[in-house]
Amino acid sequence: MAFPKVVAFDTDWTLWQNVTTNGVWGKGPGAAAILEDNMNHVNAQTIQDKSNPQNVSIQVFGDVSRVVNDVLKNGAQLAIVARTNKALSDRALYYFNTINPADNKEESIIYLVKYDEVVDEVKTKPFRRITGWSESDPMDMLHFDDEALNNSVRIETGDYIHPVSTYSRYTQLLPAVTFKLCLNKEGLTWDIYQQAISHWLRVKNLTIPANPSAPPERRLIGYSGLSTAWINRVNVEREGIVDPLFPYRWGYCLYITDDVGIAEFFRDWELREGRESYVNEVWVRDYAVWARLNKVWIPENSGDLPQMNNMNWTAEASGQNQEARDRTIDNKWGVKAPYVMFSRHHWMPGMPIPQPQRMTEMMVYTQTHRALIDVVTLTNEKTAELVATNRTPVPFHRQIQEWNITVPEVTKAEEPEFFKVDTQGTINFLQPFVARPRLANGFRELDISKDANIRFKSTMMYFTREWTDVHVIAWDDTTLYSAIDDVFAIAPGNLQYLAGEHMRNLLVNPNDPATVRVEFDRPFPTPPKVVAFLNSLDLDKSKGWRFKTSATDIDVNGFTLHIETWGDTILYSAQVGWIAYPEDETHIFSTSVNTQEVRPSNQPQATQSKAITFRDAEFWKKPDVFVALNSIDIDNKANLRVRAYVDDVSQQGLTWHIDSWSDTVLYSAGASIIAFNP
Repeated sequence: MAFPKVVAFDTDWTLWQNVTTNGVWGKGPGAAAILEDNMNHVNAQTIQDKSNPQNVSIQVFGDVSRVVNDVLKNGAQLAIVARTNKALSDRALYYFNTINPADNKEESIIYLVKYDEVVDEVKTKPFRRITGWSESDPMDMLHFDDEALNNSVRIETGDYIHPVSTYSRYTQLLPAVTFKLCLNKEGLTWDIYQQAISHWLRVKNLTIPANPSAPPERRLIGYSGLSTAWINRVNVEREGIVDPLFPYRWGYCLYITDDVGIAEFFRDWELREGRESYVNEVWVRDYAVWARLNKVWIPENSGDLPQMNNMNWTAEASGQNQEARDRTIDNKWGVKAPYVMFSRHHWMPGMPIPQPQRMTEMMVYTQTHRALIDVVTLTNEKTAELVATNRTPVPFHRQIQEWNITVPEVTKAEEPEFFKVDTQGTINFLQPFVARPRLANGFRELDISKDANIRFKSTMMYFTREWTDVHVIAWDDTTLYSAIDDVFAIAPGNLQYLAGEHMRNLLVNPNDPATVRVEFDRPFPTPPKVVAFLNSLDLDKSKGWRFKTSATDIDVNGFTLHIETWGDTILYSAQVGWIAYPEDETHIFSTSVNTQEVRPSNQPQATQSKAITFRDAEFWKKPDVFVALNSIDIDNKANLRVRAYVDDVSQQGLTWHIDSWSDTVLYSAGASIIAFNP
């Protein structure tokens, strides 16, 4: 089994109870002039101050001998890295023994220490020396300590003074050393030691190629607005940054977004602070290793996971916050460090998203980005191009399954509509647009259980000039078995076409009217063609399911939109989409069809179809066809099952079909059809 090359220990409250710092020992009557000569070895576990035995003593923790023996047995080099009195520490390590695995004889621990770095300086410096002497990478080192502020060994090189620290000394920083905190002055235990070795093995696994016989696959995972100092730390020094003057709410780490526009927002924030900054692509060097890495999507607002207030806290408080977060994520959701963390971030003024929409963020901690991450700096011109044409190529919520992200129920409950996605898919446009298109969408197939209310909707939160991400959502106790959502994409330069949506919400406003006047953003020269279709519905399960939408009274300035039901149907809400285009456009055809063109509604049957021609429309090739439901009348005693589709498409016409199946009783249904040459 792999094992660290160097295992280092702090001393006070890590190896033994109480301290060996200056100003404590040798202060009683008759004290020896040589400080360490005041130590009296009482027994195998205890050392007292000869000059003050009742008040000054240390006791080695019970598992220390066993731990040190195991470290040596596994071939690791033993280091002491502490900020205390070296003479007292060395004398204590001389009195405390372990079994030397080389000869199975008892021996003073001090004689087994390879690197005795007890010195009152930032721990960066002794670890740097050990790195050089041992020729070991910091990721092959493990350090035990009782102060959480020292967990910054995982982050950064160099010295900094925390502005509100209660400690007069600097905190120590070194990248990628695995750190284990000895909690609550209980010292080093065998259980803590085993946990630390397991943690180190998971860190080590980050550097092991998934397929050593093949070159690793690089892949883009997101974007980040970074200062040049951060860019250098990630790509050159392979370190993080501890910056107490900038907010890091989830700890000191690399913050990544899936939205180039959001990365641009944070770049501009850095620029306002006077730091040269750019938007960067974030890449993983080995995607297979990335995919197997532990990941968790945490709730933004949870009492279990308080956010770090590093700008106002002491270094110790910030360190304890990170340690508590690691323990909570492990204990509550079974995700062990090292992990990648995801969260939703509340809206902030200036963010390029509608208020109160939230953005998505990813947090990658130093050991992970040291092992796997590179950033590629974009010019401001390239950033602007991506914002306009390809803003969210890797939406994080679409990667939940592929990246194996754990999403706790408390996270889903915080934003159910974002996470409660029953079906999702990507629609690739027939050819890329020059910029992001305008989109309209409607359902053409539904299969929903009768045992709860009929609730469904579709959203397109993320789309680029090449594809759109479509989510079909059901909520509460509704069971959605399947659905097909059709998308109509309008080129950004095609200003003759208009599209929009309207919701009738009787839950919010019981008097919300069934008809509403829709005004166009700009007038047409002549009254246009207008097509309406369904993209969200909420009906009570106890009555028949009836709904229809249509457009009437069309003129150059707008039209009347109908969102209606009839009979005993109980409608809670419905949303429809619409598309308007010039009536003299030659390469497009639209119509509304209904099963009642084939048979009356009181003679329900499962399948019906009809051939139609495109009349005066001219197509230079077989057209593409958009199909979406615009009405239903279905019995509520069986599941709601309806499907609209077309076949036999040619330049002259097509055949439409509107079907149900199994025991569903379909009285009638209608669909809107648009045939077009893009």
